[in-house]
Amino acid sequence: MSDILFLCELCEEGLRAEEERAGHILSCPRCGASVKVPNSSMVPVPARRVDQAFLDTCMACGGQVSRAAPACPHCGHPLASIRAEAKLKQQQVREKAQAEFSQRQAREQICGSKKAWLVVLVIAAAVGIWLFATPSGKRCWATYWSYGPGGEMTRHDAQAEAAKAGQAQKLEARTTHQISGDHWFGCTSRSHFSRLVGLATSGDTEAFQQALNTGLATGSCTTFQTGEIVYLIDVGVFSGLAKIRRKGETKEYWTNMEAVK
Repeated sequence: MSDILFLCELCEEGLRAEEERAGHILSCPRCGASVKVPNSSMVPVPARRVDQAFLDTCMACGGQVSRAAPACPHCGHPLASIRAEAKLKQQQVREKAQAEFSQRQAREQICGSKKAWLVVLVIAAAVGIWLFATPSGKRCWATYWSYGPGGEMTRHDAQAEAAKAGQAQKLEARTTHQISGDHWFGCTSRSHFSRLVGLATSGDTEAFQQALNTGLATGSCTTFQTGEIVYLIDVGVFSGLAKIRRKGETKEYWTNMEAVK
């Protein structure tokens, strides 16, 4: 009785089986794959090239074995526990890699936040230096705008207004004051006085003199003499104006704060 020669369909290992075992299932000694013994009259099926994806390496002896085999055909070592250990190790490697990646991301976020705060601090320092150490910056923070009842905008100089406020406090602290020169005038109406000042500062001397003469004629305006004793009635802190009254009179006039000392 002759033997049947055939090949393992998975790893192409040459196999031999007795003729009476035709049709039986054998285990390949090389890869552990289940192989059906062909009939003697059958031509062996050409074995396909082994696909490495279907093979594992036995961790006990290093031989190649089918992933479907329960034990290594070379050394008989059970493969279930080995596969479980390998799977556990792979999972541990993946978890470690994920933890390292998360830590790296957290460090990058912290570094990014520190860099952002550093940029903000540098910008704030640069703005502060510009505001307080340069002439243009000082003019910027010392200037502000306000809206009037009619929606008109008025520009204010904080430093000048602070100086006027200090001067007003000094004036209010005294009971009687004196006129500081002969060139000062005053009006009973604050708006009339502001109008005359506007004419004077515009350089229209003729219009200013005409309006002042009209006010003097009607008694709504007056001129002051150096050393006149006056009483301070009110102070416009931000306007730079003061309301005063001559000694012995009841009429009150608006004039420049600088006129009173």
